[in-house]
Amino acid sequence: MTDFDPGRDAMTTQDPAGGTSRSGERSRAAASRTVAKAPMTLDEAIRIEQQLERGSLDLSLPGTGEIVAEAHRVRLKAELWGADRADDRRRQAKGTVVVVCAFIVITVVGLVACLAVTI
Repeated sequence: MTDFDPGRDAMTTQDPAGGTSRSGERSRAAASRTVAKAPMTLDEAIRIEQQLERGSLDLSLPGTGEIVAEAHRVRLKAELWGADRADDRRRQAKGTVVVVCAFIVITVVGLVACLAVTI
């Protein structure tokens, strides 16, 4: 005698990838996996934007818009922070952030100390 579970048997379907699964769980899991991609370099981003300006990219193709947007982000980040980690702009920005944070911490500590002394 076999056990009959109407809920389980009704939900079991044939998976397009092969095998059976409940409500296509395997196919959804396989579709949700993403392949890790290497970060776009600045040279690649510049080439993509140049091709876009020349009109040689077909934006109607799936995924092209995402690649162009990523190229734009990479180029803007390079302009803001510097293309190379050893770039002076990047070092200067980090130094400015450190100085501002130190100033805020010293100010807060000083205000708390003044408040503690007066009470």
